[in-house]
Amino acid sequence: FGERETMRHIEPTLAYRLELKRMSGYNIRYVRTGSRTSSAFYAEPKGKGGESRLFVRALVRGPTDNTEVLEYNRLYALTEQRLAECIKRLDVAMGKREYGHAVNNHIFLKILPVISYDPEALRAIIVWLGERYGKRLFRLKVSALELRCKLAIMPNEQPVPILFQVFNPTSYRFKVHAYVHARDAVTGEGTFVGLESQGLTIGPLHGMPVTAQYEPMDSLQRKRYFCQRFETTYAYDFMELFQNAVERDWRQAGRAFADSASSSRPSVAARLDGEGSENVFSPLTSRPASDNYEVSVQKLVERYRAGYGGVKVPKHLTWPVELVLSEDRSRCVPRLRAPGQNDIGVVAWLLHMYTPEYPDRKAEVPPVPLANFNIDDEVPTPANVEREEEEWLQLQGRADLTVDQEIWNYLEESGIAGVTEIRKERAGKGRWIVVIANDITHQIGSFGPLEDDLFFLASATARRFRIPRIYVSANSGARIGLATEVRDLFRVRWTNRARHQSGFEYLYFTDGEYQELVKRGEDRCVLVTREEGCGCGCGAETCEETGAAEVHHWRITDVVGLVDGIGVENLKGSGLIASETSRAYQEIFTCTLVTGRSVGIGAYLVRLGQRCVQNQGPIILTGAPALNKVLGRDVYTSNGQLGGPQIMYNNGVSHQVVTDDARGVSSVVTWLGYVPRVTGAAAGRRETADPITRPVGFVPVSGPYNPRSMLDALPDGGVEGPLGIFDRGSFRESLGGGGAPARGGRG
Repeated sequence: FGERETMRHIEPTLAYRLELKRMSGYNIRYVRTGSRTSSAFYAEPKGKGGESRLFVRALVRGPTDNTEVLEYNRLYALTEQRLAECIKRLDVAMGKREYGHAVNNHIFLKILPVISYDPEALRAIIVWLGERYGKRLFRLKVSALELRCKLAIMPNEQPVPILFQVFNPTSYRFKVHAYVHARDAVTGEGTFVGLESQGLTIGPLHGMPVTAQYEPMDSLQRKRYFCQRFETTYAYDFMELFQNAVERDWRQAGRAFADSASSSRPSVAARLDGEGSENVFSPLTSRPASDNYEVSVQKLVERYRAGYGGVKVPKHLTWPVELVLSEDRSRCVPRLRAPGQNDIGVVAWLLHMYTPEYPDRKAEVPPVPLANFNIDDEVPTPANVEREEEEWLQLQGRADLTVDQEIWNYLEESGIAGVTEIRKERAGKGRWIVVIANDITHQIGSFGPLEDDLFFLASATARRFRIPRIYVSANSGARIGLATEVRDLFRVRWTNRARHQSGFEYLYFTDGEYQELVKRGEDRCVLVTREEGCGCGCGAETCEETGAAEVHHWRITDVVGLVDGIGVENLKGSGLIASETSRAYQEIFTCTLVTGRSVGIGAYLVRLGQRCVQNQGPIILTGAPALNKVLGRDVYTSNGQLGGPQIMYNNGVSHQVVTDDARGVSSVVTWLGYVPRVTGAAAGRRETADPITRPVGFVPVSGPYNPRSMLDALPDGGVEGPLGIFDRGSFRESLGGGGAPARGGRG
């Protein structure tokens, strides 16, 4: 007999419920966290390579008998309580030195009571838990969350075992997969069968045995954690953030419409987060679960149902097409390919979006009749409004539908599979933008010749079609490299061989070393001149360094290198993309989201693009350590003191400051709502229940007052103030950090 170490410190009768066999691919060590309701394990891969990870597993028990069907409010309270406990224990374990390096962590919850089948309630609970705990799970490097339970589908029938697998790749949106336990008719073994109803998609466990071991971390997740170290998001995940931002824009538009159409105006306390009454479910505060928990499942379901305020929303809001550099580096080639297949440090997309300003032409806001006002002749009448709307639609169609056809022709010529069918669905609808992003996982996001070419051609594509260009900046400036073939062979001709502090005269190769380069065909990496005598300068017949007779040596005059993109050619490319950005700003709408550090040419691109939304990443030309060396003392403690938001926002460089990448992308998408989809076309319009014929409620006073109150309704004593010049809730301030007496923005 021998002890099964994985079951140590666990209640024996319940150990099998935690499904510890699925961790058999790892060497498991129990981690003491001071909890009696959850178990934490430190796992090291049994084979070579791979990353260590932490598993936290817990049981959700019912109030009495586990065979009793649990009521959903009680289920939600118990599940959230146990999840919060697991997160807390994982945080404790990550705080210890021996476990702090763990990545790809995992949380497993097994709900013992039987649950009645209500897919809408289950989905609402999972979505809410994702919103509430997503960022904290991402910070603790939790890649997956599993919830196992039994659902009572039909009365008087056996409950069905279900596994919900929740992935958290970006911290901003959970991906949920569901599996049913089925028994193979031949082998009799249990198998996972994926479900595709209620918005679910087939997950990676489909067709796998129920005892399948946990897979190690894949390359994409490894890149995501690398980006997390630099406080940014993986480049390919920004397409998902754009999807989330457009969804959020539709949600805000729908709720703003519903609020404006209602006679009762919500209080400011219910609109602090900019999404109507959603502040009732704010994830900013965490309260322990209890029987009288204020967020009931019914509220969550109602919130999920009324997410868009009654506005009809297109199904597929975004459709990205990646722009890939051609082999001859002369053009961008549209391609549909999986994330992470790039081999250079810049990624670009041609992105099609359905926004509230440019929907799929089938999405309509419920009509609201215009109020009958007879103040004076200048007030627009319903007839005038209809005529102006027809003229606007004609102008809109003439200006940008031709460009839309050109883009679709461009995609069809590239031979993308299925583009003809997609064109039938989306042509003439929505809007196009070009997105360019740095991939900081490739040589820390530095710019080389290939990166410069793709950046230039993608930006030129945006100018060609006169559509907005968005740049997501997280880079390390122009690339500088080493010619390793020279580094491994060169020698130094010292001025004073006995005292190296006196400096050196030049670098050289011995004749034998240079002939070795010639033999390998690598002599083109360096330019040399022949010098007579020994290279070290000892003057003896036999060289004191090599111990051989050196008749002559080869003096290095220039180092070229075998690899393109490690020297001054990168500066040439920097000038190319800088001039392209300046030209793009003159011709089309440009905007930059500074998500990570932007150094050197990256900082120049931010400034040349003018419009800037800054996360916490600094915008700098030279880092703080280098400046401290020049100054001779530690003046700066971080790069944030040189180009952080507190510097750039107050100096008028950054128009908006955000706290994370999701808000940054949302800010960019909101900004696009004020911009025509094609340069020269009429601006888009967002339907609103705030009629253009209403009077302006704001009245100036003789004393000091806030000029923003004249533009939009501002809170006054907890209640929304009088309506201003712009549509209700549409004003968006820019450059608010500098020039306090002056205020500017869009509405």
